[in-house]
Amino acid sequence: MSEENHLGHRLKNFREARGFTQQMLELAIDAAFGHISRIESGKINPTKETLLKIADVLKLNSKEIALLLNFQTQKVTPREIMAAVNYLSPYFSKAQNPAYLADDMWFMHAWNKKAEELFQIPKAALESLKGIHELGFIFQSEFPIRKNLSQDEWKKLAQAQLRHFMSDLAINNRTEEEWLKELLKDLENFPDFTKMWQEALQSKRAFLSEDERYLQINVNGKKRRFFISILNIDKFPRFNLVEFVVKGRS
Repeated sequence: MSEENHLGHRLKNFREARGFTQQMLELAIDAAFGHISRIESGKINPTKETLLKIADVLKLNSKEIALLLNFQTQKVTPREIMAAVNYLSPYFSKAQNPAYLADDMWFMHAWNKKAEELFQIPKAALESLKGIHELGFIFQSEFPIRKNLSQDEWKKLAQAQLRHFMSDLAINNRTEEEWLKELLKDLENFPDFTKMWQEALQSKRAFLSEDERYLQINVNGKKRRFFISILNIDKFPRFNLVEFVVKGRS
């Protein structure tokens, strides 16, 4: 990746153009000392939520946000998907937490074994589910994990994904794109979707609260607590690693 396209280089340019020091920006987004320095030097990959908070503080316009996130309007190509999947394969094989790969439109492309087990994805269905949208995966009536969630916990998961998806659309100015219109038309076939979509539209909050990122899921008869982590992949900025980090038993 060239220096001009490097996330840290782009962030530094925007920060300095707005007159922010690294410390000023850290204070503004409530980040630890040295966090911005590590992002700009390429030592860590920030979450997409962190990047969106930075964009808000720096008051970036839609084009600048697109540049910061390396945002594109076309769907990812099969070649891009294969490259991202291959890049994550070593991590997936060792990861202790359930995780999956999603693109910047939130279509899902790969799961690790832990995620397959958590979501109870049948082996025979793995290939057909590649490319399914997160919301389609959650709202389909045969969504396997629903039987391991209370109605309240499933609703919490669905609302969290909806709110995150909608805030992502708004801040990236994607609400009029054709792929979204097609997706929403398909999702209208799911009984729970329309009502919850309307409820989410009324929410004024741009980001998920900390509590909304926690879920309790029944795993092998025991309730496990998970934190939903979303990490943008710097080497493949059109992709995100979504991980259900185990936070203990309840």
